[in-house]
Amino acid sequence: MATGSDSRFFTSAPPKNPQGLTLVHEPHDATADVIFVHGLGGSSWTTWCWRHDSSMFWPAWLQHEQGLSEFRIFTFGYNANWRGPDTPLSILDFAKGLLIRMRGFGDEDPSGAQPLGKRPIIFVAHSMGGLVVKKAYVLGKYDDHYTEMISRYHSRVDDNYILFITFLKQISRDLMAPFKQPSPVDRIRTLESVLGIVENPVEDLQKFASQGLQGSGEWLRERKSFQHWLSDPTGENRLFCLSGMPGTGKSTLAAMTVRHLQQAFLAQSCQFHFFLESQPTKKSVAYCLRSIAFQVASTHDVFAEQLLRLHQDVGDVLSSQKHQTIWAKIFEGILFKLDVGYTLHWVIDAVDESENPQAFLKFLSQMQSYSCIKIMLLSRPSKDITSALAQKGKAAIFDTITVRDTAADIRRYVRSVVTEALPAESLIREEIIERILARTEGSFLWARLVLDRLHHDWHTFGDIQKAMDVIPKDMQSLYRNMLLSIKNQEPRLQDIAQRILTWATCSFRPMRVVELQAALEPEFGGFISLKDTIVQVCGHFVRVDGDSVSLIHATARRFLVTPDGEEPEVIPSQGGHETLAKACLRYLSDDRWRRILSQVPQADTEHKDRLSAVYESHPLLSYALNYWAYHYIKLYLKRRKRARPSSLDAAEPRGETSVPGDNEVQFLERWAVDLIRLLGKFGSNLAETPSSIFKHIPPLCPRDSIIAQFGARQDSALIRVAGISSRNWDDNLARLSVGQDQTASKVRCSGVYFLTLVSASGTIIVWSAETCEELRRLEHGEWVVLFETNGTGSMVVSSGRFTFKIWDISTGNLLHSFNKLPEADPMHLAFGNTDTDLVVAYDDCSIVRYDAQTGTALARFRTDKSDKLRGCPRLMVLSPDRTQVVIAFRGRPVFVWEANVDAPNPPRRCIRAADESRSDENDVYSAPEVAVWHPDGDSLFILYQDTVLVHWNLIEDERKEYDNTEAREMVINSDGTLLLTSNNRGVLSVWALPKLNLVYRLHGNEFVRDIAFSPDSQRIYDGVLLVPRNGEVAIVRYGRAF
Repeated sequence: MATGSDSRFFTSAPPKNPQGLTLVHEPHDATADVIFVHGLGGSSWTTWCWRHDSSMFWPAWLQHEQGLSEFRIFTFGYNANWRGPDTPLSILDFAKGLLIRMRGFGDEDPSGAQPLGKRPIIFVAHSMGGLVVKKAYVLGKYDDHYTEMISRYHSRVDDNYILFITFLKQISRDLMAPFKQPSPVDRIRTLESVLGIVENPVEDLQKFASQGLQGSGEWLRERKSFQHWLSDPTGENRLFCLSGMPGTGKSTLAAMTVRHLQQAFLAQSCQFHFFLESQPTKKSVAYCLRSIAFQVASTHDVFAEQLLRLHQDVGDVLSSQKHQTIWAKIFEGILFKLDVGYTLHWVIDAVDESENPQAFLKFLSQMQSYSCIKIMLLSRPSKDITSALAQKGKAAIFDTITVRDTAADIRRYVRSVVTEALPAESLIREEIIERILARTEGSFLWARLVLDRLHHDWHTFGDIQKAMDVIPKDMQSLYRNMLLSIKNQEPRLQDIAQRILTWATCSFRPMRVVELQAALEPEFGGFISLKDTIVQVCGHFVRVDGDSVSLIHATARRFLVTPDGEEPEVIPSQGGHETLAKACLRYLSDDRWRRILSQVPQADTEHKDRLSAVYESHPLLSYALNYWAYHYIKLYLKRRKRARPSSLDAAEPRGETSVPGDNEVQFLERWAVDLIRLLGKFGSNLAETPSSIFKHIPPLCPRDSIIAQFGARQDSALIRVAGISSRNWDDNLARLSVGQDQTASKVRCSGVYFLTLVSASGTIIVWSAETCEELRRLEHGEWVVLFETNGTGSMVVSSGRFTFKIWDISTGNLLHSFNKLPEADPMHLAFGNTDTDLVVAYDDCSIVRYDAQTGTALARFRTDKSDKLRGCPRLMVLSPDRTQVVIAFRGRPVFVWEANVDAPNPPRRCIRAADESRSDENDVYSAPEVAVWHPDGDSLFILYQDTVLVHWNLIEDERKEYDNTEAREMVINSDGTLLLTSNNRGVLSVWALPKLNLVYRLHGNEFVRDIAFSPDSQRIYDGVLLVPRNGEVAIVRYGRAF
């Protein structure tokens, strides 16, 4: 083999196609090395040139690409034009030559070039070059990063070149991540991205705290109930619940309390959240939990590291998970297991405005944390909230905000405002203060609105007296008075007020002043000062805090969207969302965006929005892009008819809403179907590269789909696909074989993985949920009948004939192995409060808790009546919190035991209606087949042999039966909203809970052995068994986008 000359660096075209290792580009401080290896019949230079033009050598362009300029670039050449059977050269010779050149690079270089192997190496191989690289890897056991690509590019704007450098940049980020220590700012940005934090929580804190004065809220800090909650060393009274009527300043009180706690203790020990009913994001329980987790992680390194490791290892998109998953994986899975080192204080405002107060309060009341966590909750008076927490007895302290409590704060506020307006008129000032205070009845909101209205009449004492005489005493009358002031304006000002109120009422989040101005100007022209206009024309319904525009209070929003007697709504919800949706789409439909967006460069960091620079000069763009669909969903989910007229006369005449024709409706329905299918099949690809919708995805879709037809009209498609047999979409995303003559007996889902169990060989196969490729196999070495994942989805435990084994799913490493009880067989497995805590239900009716690190049995519970019942149980299922267990024996009712050695209560029984007449121990009861706990642990679903399904509410001890389900297997999704069943004919049915309404049905022809939901409930997995025939094997189907 020709070895070529020593490694060289060429600033222009080198001698024709040199052999050996050639240095093309060397930056000052290289972060990685890229070696291009040509294929059969190729050469080291012209293989990588457009049409063999040496001046079009595209690897040299990489030094000009952002993110790639720090790569050192080489080519490797060898004699690839050999012919005939007698040639002495082989791939082995070329691979050895590559290794020799790599190992010797820099040895004799006087310039002191860094040798290869000191930094990551990337191979770009064409054709046989890939075999050369692979053989070199096997021989040298070097790094395994290389790609096999065949590419020649004519320019830097070539679509294929852009695709390649995007791929190479991703490799660059992956390679350098372990070596790059992120700065504190970078870590915060990463946490914001992982957790989906859309706004710094401190902004809400500052907004509400700015409404308080020096000394505000001191009455609470002197309250004995508050002091007892704060100082209780036992931690028994960890919940402090403070209720108050609307407008009593609860949000400001919450903000001032946070400031007090931050000063009295460590600043990082206090986390907070302000629920806002008018903002879908901030009323979300999941977002509240993510925000608290973000605040803790921002100041606690250990928690942040474990949180990011969860995201990296399991791949969960935490920003889109439901609150049950967030609580289980982040809080129970990580935070509650840590010793933070100090007491955490959480202040949660407006719990009653959250989307699901009961679920949120249940989380908090059942919380078990290694570190002490004290929680203060503020809300309006609510029996539901009180009853949800009162069940825990001494775990919660309840108190109420009274008129007397807030009197001093309101007096301080009123005096401050009146003194600023009338600094010299002391007698008049004192009379105004006393008259206002006499009518406030503890309402900050009423006092503030009255002062805002009086501000325009502070000209003479007579004007003030007259204005105060007509001010209503209650909020509803005050709102009517404010609305009347809008109607008394000239028509154009009414129109402006109507539009501002519509945006303030219906917008997804508070608008910034510049965003609102951009939305209003197409209709009303330029504003001299929109802030002043809002104050003057909107009747004090809208306030401007800094740059944020919002309604004055949640009660104001209710007044505006609710009919008042015979009067219609001021802002009809459907009409308001229609107005905002049309405004956003008109804005986005402007032809200028094609030109503007085509000039936007790629983002220079992973988490930066590439359009951020455009948002500054086009302020409405961000809102329109992100939320136009929200307004259309709100519009069409309510009803498909014209919105009712507003109580404010509309600025533009309203005709009848046009109804689309049949062809238009059919066209939209086809797009609706395709968009849902695209999310299921290509969701992750679209999230990472939205532009792939144009040229990459359409060729992969069924021929008759609207997206495929759309793609066929596009020029210069990057992909051509032949042989797609299906003309339309179906529900099957993939069918995967677990091996010849093998059967997948169980399926489980875990983040970005799904796992299948081959019992006979004791093998757990780990698959990629995104690509459906097999990633690794975990070999237990025994017959395995059970396996389960932990709460975070990072570990799996398998139960063999003799041993338990616990594995790391992402790496396949065996973490723990220990022996099971020799005299009994496991029937159910579950991880405990920690990942080294394993709870096992055995067929001798015993529950054993193990320390997985030592294999020691820490505790054992056995039912006291198990010997009197009939042999081994048919099933045993542990509750989600492992405190209860379902046990069913042949011919006996279903029992639920408290799995506690000290439990004094006898087991509860579930008796079907058909079995109520049976009482003798010799009577035979209906036979249960499957039992599944609801995720909240308060109810149970039991499937019987005759396919009757019983929903047993354990709290109320109520049972509801459903006949004719035809079900043989069933599973519930992670948030308890969907039930999935299968029958003997392979039909899968999805039911909505709690009323068990049929949502969807999938028809199949194979017997289903096991079923599972993906963590986000968007996909269904099932394991089916085919009779081996003509080489056919058992398979696993990978369900549908649901």
